[in-house]
Amino acid sequence: MSAPELRYYAVKFNPWDRRTYTYTWPGDDLCAGERVVVETPREGERVVTVAHRLPAPPAFACKPILRRHEAQVVNIDGVGDGE
Repeated sequence: MSAPELRYYAVKFNPWDRRTYTYTWPGDDLCAGERVVVETPREGERVVTVAHRLPAPPAFACKPILRRHEAQVVNIDGVGDGE
């Protein structure tokens, strides 16, 4: 069994950012606008937004996307998980 194919994604740390940063992901395709978690040297884990998938690997090493971000559902009273 072979290792999953690495995919390369440009992500934004803030919606207003013009600059993107490239990370790798071995799982299913991610969609533009999807929220994922990456590791940063200064802030630790950070939720970022996928801008787009790159058509080819870049010429530099990239850090991995850790996981998809699971948004918490909040009840109308602001307590609990909404279930």
